[in-house]
Amino acid sequence: MLLSSAGDFGHTADRNFGCAILVQAIVPHQTNEPTGERSEQGTEMTRTELQEELMELPLEERLEIAQTLWDSAVPQPEIELTDEQKALLEKRRAAFLADPEACDSWEDVKARIIAKL
Repeated sequence: MLLSSAGDFGHTADRNFGCAILVQAIVPHQTNEPTGERSEQGTEMTRTELQEELMELPLEERLEIAQTLWDSAVPQPEIELTDEQKALLEKRRAAFLADPEACDSWEDVKARIIAKL
């Protein structure tokens, strides 16, 4: 497991392994092959250099990158809505536009969901 119960990366080996997985998802497979990304000096970065740079980022930024990469790895199915579903969505949208204050905020909805877990 890469995340500890404290929400931080675990041991250094786990942290490096986790970052290596992220790097593998976005750069070529050979460690010293240029990534196409440019460093501050204007030269192309290798996978190793990119990994080192990623590890220097604050934990929150690394987790955002990890989430973005994870989300991009999961194919998004195309969903066909029925006419009935489209009508219901339009009805709900119209109700929201008519009285936005009658709706709960995302923060309130999220808090209720988390409280039930």
